Formats: sequence, structure tokens, C-alpha cells
Amino acid sequence: MGTARMLIRKLFEIFSHTRLPKNAGWIIVGIGNPGPRYEQTRHNAGFMVAEALEKQLARPTRRRLAGSMVAFGELPGIGMIITARPLMYVNRSGEAVAALLSAAKLVASRCLVVADDFHLPIGKLRFRRNGSDGGHNGLKSIIAAIGQDFPRLRIGTGPLPPGTDSIEFVLGRFTEQELSIMQSAAAAAAQAIRMVCEKGIDPAMNAYN
Repeated sequence: MGTARMLIRKLFEIFSHTRLPKNAGWIIVGIGNPGPRYEQTRHNAGFMVAEALEKQLARPTRRRLAGSMVAFGELPGIGMIITARPLMYVNRSGEAVAALLSAAKLVASRCLVVADDFHLPIGKLRFRRNGSDGGHNGLKSIIAAIGQDFPRLRIGTGPLPPGTDSIEFVLGRFTEQELSIMQSAAAAAAQAIRMVCEKGIDPAMNAYN
């Protein structure tokens, strides 16, 4: 691991006032931008999934630490997990993810990252075991911080209309109809992530891709 990555982890450990549980099996990270300005935007689809999964935790503990809003608790039938929404903005997600893994004493392969993808039809789920960033700045930042060997779930927000600026599109809000689709997709994604936590990534890929 490079010196810069180690420094990032140490800094966040110093400024984290509450420790994460050391018995968690997984960290589920939803990528997005913090603040009311970005609520219900396409780039915050990962946040929607993290929030949907958080609702399934039994008596969750919620904290702001390690550059994220986190919740941890027992996922019934599975065990202790951590959900996280980084507060570093999308293109700095890696800083928060590196700090979370360090604080929870977990390796990258036990961190599942949820990201929006306008190349997929709205609401479509697609798991990957690892790989490139696919042009997503959040995934690019995370790969730079922890490497590419972490599972990820892409959730469709597309298609991108012809001639539309991609940045404008991902920072735009869902229509009422799209939001309804995304809420259902986020609930489905939470169930799919349960399968990953219980059985591993391969069964989830077979079931949902």
C-alpha cells in the first residue's frame, strides 16, 4: 500500500470519535453526494440503496465517522454489517472507504460498493466481482484508494438521452415516475445484497445480472 493511502487511513482513524464494530462481516457503501442539493439525484442512487438496507438492520447504531454517515447492526439471519454513505462527494469516495475498512479491520473484498450507472436501464441491477471504474468517478476514487478487488453493484439510472451532457444528467433529479421505479429497485437491491452477505457474490450475479 502506498504512503498516501496509509496516511489517509491514519488521519481518519484519528478523527473518528466512535469505533466501528470489529465483528462486522461486510461494509456496504453507497456512493453519492451529501446535502439537500443532491437528494433524489441520479448520482445518489447508491445512497438510496444504503438507506434501504439500513432499514433492515435490527436496532442500528448510527454515527458520523470516518468521513461517512454509517449505521451498523445485526442483519437478521446474517449477522453484523455496516452501511455507509461517504460525505466526501463522489469523486473523493475512496478516502472515506479506505478509512472505513481500516476502522472495521476488513479487507477490500468484504466491501460492496453501490454506484449509479446511466449505461443501464433505470432500476436494472448488475453485480461485478471486481474490475475497472467504467468511467464512474466514485469508483475511480475508490480503486485509487484500495485497489480494484472489491465487489460492486451498479444500479441503472439510464438511458442517457442523446445529446445530453452526462454530468448534467447524473446531477439531475429523478422524475416522479423514475423515483418510484428507483425506490422499488433500491428495495430489490437491498435483498440482493443480503444474498451476497449470506452466500457470496457468485449466486447474486447469477440471480440478478
